[in-house]
Amino acid sequence: MTRKALAAQMAQLIEALGKSGLSKKAFCAKHDIPVAKFYYWQRRLSQEEQHFPVP
Repeated sequence: MTRKALAAQMAQLIEALGKSGLSKKAFCAKHDIPVAKFYYWQRRLSQEEQHFPVP
């Protein structure tokens, strides 16, 4: 999987977390994602959004 595709997939998962009502830990366990990886992508995508805001 390319880095761009992985970033898009993680962005979708971060959005799904907000709709799920689960804690980050429970959400990650349900989707078999390491919590550290989730936090990494959440921070990284947040930083990119600050530098390149979507109109």
